[in-house]
Amino acid sequence: MKRLLAGAALAIWMIAASGHAQTYTFRNVAGNSNDPNGPSTDGTNDSALFHGPSSVALDKLGNLYVADQYDSVIRKVTPAGTNWVVSTIAGGSTAPFTSLRDGTNSYAIFNWPIGIAVDSSGNLFVADQYNYAIRKVTPMTGTTNWVVTTIAGKGQNYRGFVDGTNSAARFNQPAGVAVDANDNVFVADTGNNSIRKITLVAGTTNWVVTTIAGQGTNNAGFADGTNTAAQFYFPTGLALDANGNLFVADQGNNEIRKMTPSRTNWIVTTIAGQGPNPHISQTGLDFSQES
Repeated sequence: MKRLLAGAALAIWMIAASGHAQTYTFRNVAGNSNDPNGPSTDGTNDSALFHGPSSVALDKLGNLYVADQYDSVIRKVTPAGTNWVVSTIAGGSTAPFTSLRDGTNSYAIFNWPIGIAVDSSGNLFVADQYNYAIRKVTPMTGTTNWVVTTIAGKGQNYRGFVDGTNSAARFNQPAGVAVDANDNVFVADTGNNSIRKITLVAGTTNWVVTTIAGQGTNNAGFADGTNTAAQFYFPTGLALDANGNLFVADQGNNEIRKMTPSRTNWIVTTIAGQGPNPHISQTGLDFSQES
C-alpha cells in the first residue's frame, strides 16, 4: 500500500540573527496533525488539511505552493495578516487520478505530484511522478483560475528515458524540480538516475528535454565527472543558487552533489557525504509505483 504520513502539517520558519548565531522559531501555519490522513481540505490555518505534502515553493509575493502528493492536488497557501488561507488551485477531479489530463483548476488530473517550483512570472512547474511528466500550472491574469498543461512526457503508460520535445520526451518517476533565472526547468529524474534540463524554444510552445548529467535507468552508480560521465543513484531533490549551480540530493548514494555549468557542460562534484552504502545493490533497479 502507498505509505501514509503520520502527520500532514506545513511549517514555516523565521530567523533572528544574533552575532554569528541564529535562532530558529517554528510554528504551524496550515494543516492539522490530529487528522493526518486527510482528505485535503481548504481553509484557514489548522482548519485546512493536507494529505502527504511533498514539497513547497515560494513566489515573490510570499505565497506558498504545495504539491499535496497523496490527494494529487496543488495547493496555494496565502498570507492574510497573521493567518494563512489554503486553497486548491489544480487537481482534485472526481475522475481517477491514475491518469493525465490537462485543463483548468480541478478539471486537471495529476498522479502523485511530488516536486514543485516557481518561475519569475509566477508559473508553477510540477514533477508529476507517476504520470512520468512535467506539468506547467499557469495563473490566468485577472482571474483566480489556473491552467495546467503538460510540457514534457506523456502519461502513466509512457515511462522511459528519452530526450526530445514535449510529449516525445520520457521520464521515470521525476521528483525534484527547479527553475533558474532564465526560466529553464531542471528535473531530478529519479528512476533514470539522471538530471534533465527542459528549455522553452523562444517564440513557440515547445519544450526541449536534454540530459545534462547521469547515464539513465540501468546505470546507477557513484562517479563525479562531466555530463554523462557522472553517475547518480536515485537523485530526488534539486536546488539552484544565484550563480546557476545545481545542488542534488543523491539519495541512494547518501551524498550531496554540486553541478557547475561550464559553457555547455556540467561538472558534477561531491560536496558532502561519505559515499554509497556498499551493501546496497545498484543494479536491477525497479522504482515502480507501489500499489
